[in-house]
Amino acid sequence: MAREAIPGHAPAGYFERSQRPLQALIFLAPLVVLYEVGTPLFAPDQIAARSLLQHFFETFGVVSYHLPWIAVIVVLLSLHVARRDKWDFEPRLYAVMWIEATLLAVPLFVFMLVLFRQPTFDTPLYSVMLSGTVAHDWKEGLIHSLGAGLYEELVFRLIVIAVVHSIIVDVFALPYSVGAAVSIVVSATLFSWYHFAGSQAFQMDLALYYAGSGVYLAGIYVIRGFGIVAALHAMYDVFCTVVIALNEANAG
Repeated sequence: MAREAIPGHAPAGYFERSQRPLQALIFLAPLVVLYEVGTPLFAPDQIAARSLLQHFFETFGVVSYHLPWIAVIVVLLSLHVARRDKWDFEPRLYAVMWIEATLLAVPLFVFMLVLFRQPTFDTPLYSVMLSGTVAHDWKEGLIHSLGAGLYEELVFRLIVIAVVHSIIVDVFALPYSVGAAVSIVVSATLFSWYHFAGSQAFQMDLALYYAGSGVYLAGIYVIRGFGIVAALHAMYDVFCTVVIALNEANAG
């Protein structure tokens, strides 16, 4: 639990404040709005992770198209209340968080370029990246990128890691470090499998790539929190979409 500044103690620094749930919610609010508004306008197919959340709610008889984005808000606000953090609004903090997330997306993006050179919208890399959705142009690709950052990180990092870590540490009474390691591996494995859960044919090189990416994203989540990793993921997908759009334009 984050501690507020008290006499004799230094005030909370950037790394602590940027991990607070309320700050993550405010930081990610533009992505939520852009994805939810942009999907009906530019990308008629929602990403698979959002569909998973919607189907999960439907199994309990709760049916609403808007539940996934409401869940993002409710989860982060509930964590904020549970932690008893301050209700702060820090514009400078969010600016630095965007810089950090963008920089952290670069290694993953370079890794992709080294492995796949010049991908296009029709390459297996991109069709698997979108996992069950189809992007015909850069506008659709950008909208899907924002949704992937939000909902894939919500499912595979925030939810999966929390559940697995709780089972390892609370049920089996194993050390915290063991719980973190196991939850990262499980999260990365499920993340890789998810990208082939639709109609995409399994490819070992892509599976290993997404497993490695999952380990990287899970490690960032454990160290830096949900806000940073969701923005990192979104920026990585945006980078991929921009490069692919440029490749398509040059090829044309």
